[in-house]
This record gives sequence, C-alpha cells and structure tokens, in this order.
Amino acid sequence: MAELDKAALKVQNDTLLPDNITQSISPTDHRSVNSDVIDSCLNNTELGAQTILGAVDFAGGATVEGNQIAQMENVVWINSLADFPAPNGSDEIELGTGVNTAYYIGSVAIDISPNVLINTLGDSVLIKGIHPVESQLTSDSVSPLIDTDSGSIGVENIILSNPNGNIFGFAGNGISSGFVLDRVIINGCKYCAQDITGAVASSFNRLVVLSTSVGGFTFTGATNSQLKLFDNAVGLESGFLNWTGDFIDLQTATFDLITIAENRIFPGVGDNFLTGAALGANLNAGGSAQMNGNIFKGAGTSVTTITGQDDGWLFSGNSFNDGIRNTRSVSDAYLSSSETVTIGAISTFVAVAGANWLSTLGKHFTVDTGGLITYTGISDIDIFIIATATVEKVGGGGDMICTRIAYNGVDQVRTNACTDNTSPTSVTSHGLFTLSKDDTLQLYVANTQSTSNIIVDQANITVSGNMT
Repeated sequence: MAELDKAALKVQNDTLLPDNITQSISPTDHRSVNSDVIDSCLNNTELGAQTILGAVDFAGGATVEGNQIAQMENVVWINSLADFPAPNGSDEIELGTGVNTAYYIGSVAIDISPNVLINTLGDSVLIKGIHPVESQLTSDSVSPLIDTDSGSIGVENIILSNPNGNIFGFAGNGISSGFVLDRVIINGCKYCAQDITGAVASSFNRLVVLSTSVGGFTFTGATNSQLKLFDNAVGLESGFLNWTGDFIDLQTATFDLITIAENRIFPGVGDNFLTGAALGANLNAGGSAQMNGNIFKGAGTSVTTITGQDDGWLFSGNSFNDGIRNTRSVSDAYLSSSETVTIGAISTFVAVAGANWLSTLGKHFTVDTGGLITYTGISDIDIFIIATATVEKVGGGGDMICTRIAYNGVDQVRTNACTDNTSPTSVTSHGLFTLSKDDTLQLYVANTQSTSNIIVDQANITVSGNMT
C-alpha cells in the first residue's frame, strides 16, 4: 500500500483500471488500487485531515464528506481534579479564562479539597454535570465551593456539597451578571449562598435542597434586579434532612421583580422559608412580587415579616401549613359623624366627602378622611362594593334623594338607589367593578327635586375583591 495524493491516485486509476469493455482488469490491480485509496484516505495530510488509527484526534479539524467539522471552542471536560486549571497559592481554581467557558463534569464524584472554584475575570461560566446523580463536586473548604465576582455563573444537573463552608458566593456587577441554578442538588453546607448582590437575575429552578447547617440563600444591597424560584423541592417531608434557619432571607435587599412559584417546601421545627423587610420595603419603586401555587408542609413556618397584604406583594393559590393567608383585597369605610352635602343643581351627584370618614380594615386599599377609597394592589381585581347610608333633606320634606357609587370620580347609574320619605331613610347602593392600581371608589348623593342640601348619617361601605 502507498499514501498518494489525489493526482497520483487518478493516474493509478486510469492506468490499472481502464475501461473493462476494451481491456480486462486483473484482481491484483483492483486490490492494489483499492488498498492505496484506503491508505491515502486514512493518512493523507494534504488537506489537514488527521489519522483515525488509534486514539481519535480532532485537533486539526475532522471532515465529513469534504466538509470540515467545527471544533467545540471553550469547552472543558472534567473527570478529575487534574482536569481543572491548576490552583493558585490560595487553593483557588480560576474558571474565568478571559472568555466564556463551559465545564462539563463527567459521571463521577470529584473532591477538589482543599480547593474551591472561582470566577473573578468577569466571564460567564457554565458548570454542567453529565449525570444528575453521579456528577458531583465537593470540597472541605471554609470558602464557598463556587465563588463568582463580577461575572455570571450557571450550574446545572449536579450534586454539590461543602460541609465546612457555603456552596456559592456571588457578587455581580449589577449590570449584566446572572446567577442561574437548574436541577442542582445541595446536600451539606453552611449556607447555599450568603449575601448575594449585583445579580441582574437570580434564577433558581428545580433545586433539591436536602440539608444546610446555617441557612439557605441571603441577599443584600440595591443592585439585585430579578429573583425567581420555580419548581424547587426544599427539605424532606420526613424531616430526616432539612435546611436550618431561613431558606430565603431578602434582608434589606431591593428588587424590581420577585417570583416564587410552584415550590414544594417542608420547613422543619424552628425553620422558616421566606423572610425580609416589612411593608414592601424589598421592592424598588414600581416593583412587584408574586408568590403563587406553593405547597408548604411541616412543623416550621412559611413566611415571616412579609405578608400578602404588603404593598407590591401578591400571594395567590398557596397552600400554607401555618395559618398564613393568601392576598385579600378588602376594605371598609364609615362616617364617624353626620355630613351635610351641599347641592348646587338638581339631579347632580356630589361626593359625600368632608373629613369624618374612617377605616378599620384596608388590605390593598386606602381610605382618606374624605371617603375616597383607592386600590393599591398590583394586579387587576373584580370587586363587590356595597354602601349604605341614612339620608334626609335639610329642613325636612319629601324630595327624592338618591345615592350612587362613583368609579374614578364618575357616578355610575347602574348603582342608583333612591328614597322619597319625609324622614331619615336608609338607602343602599351596590355594584361590581374591575379595578386596576390607583382606581378609586366613593359614595355620591343627589337631590332630584330641589337644590336643598342633604344630611348623610350612619354611612358605611364594604369592598371585597378577588384577583382576576
């Protein structure tokens, strides 16, 4: 056999394999040509092709049907500690290489003790296990197992443990840094991550958190933008393993958007799932937070300090284990003393205002002393309102007096109710409305037969709403 280039192979073919109509082809010549063609295909270096005898090496660019296969750039396969970059003098393995890099962890448990992994060059780094159970990383360091400073980190499909320290550290740049976890099992650490800051998006999906010795995830600062927790399993219903303390502690950190949805949470005795600042203080101006469809079971608590009635927060469809309630949008309002309403024109409705209105219950509503009820929730709601008041004409007499509910300052004819009695009489107006944030409701009255003023007494209003 011989290694020939394309031109030499063509000459050999024309010489040894002529047209078999005019000249016979011997088996020896046929075998010789075939052997040289095969040998040349396997070993020819003319176009940069590589031998595939023995170990396969694609470094020079393999080809299929003459088309070169693109190499996988910036991908590192990890089957042992030795496959990582060499640690520095502080037992730190720098994953940032100046370019965005993916590290694929084989189906093997890798102990990198006493080292930890760091990403400090502002890169976007992915760590992904090949097998959801067999791919494992562990260390015995007191430092975070995976620490990101100014860059982004994504971790997927892997089991992580660091009994003497935290699993993650994250300090993003607040502009483009992301912290993304998906299908990660955490089993044994102090915190999952402590004092997360600067994450444009923190997205934790399909985590299984079996045990921590101090807490879960804590946040700090004003440079976090979005937080999402979706479809996570936190703790075990048996109570055999669990996190300790608060699993999500927002502390005084602020966000534009928080979504906590469809998680299964089993807090142990003395443990709590969510805490933070009261009265919506974890939300930036215009921000919102939703906690939807979560299931809580166990002897611990679901939420402390934060409530579904706080400004900007919406709890809906959750099954709580400890008496916490989903968001209710309700309000009352009542007159503490009678109010005389000045009538300027017949059949013109005027607000029952003044300064004597009070409220004892306002969930996502405010009531001012002039009787204006304002919806402050973040989602549209359907509400039922009923307003009852005792009305009479100043000076007595039998004018017909009517009440209506006003929606955003416009009295609604469909809520009209009237009385024509000559003595103080109770009148009730009611109606259904869809409210958006900052919409208002108020009680109005009118004299349909004269411009005599109206005395309104014993007025009370009830508003009850459901999320649309």
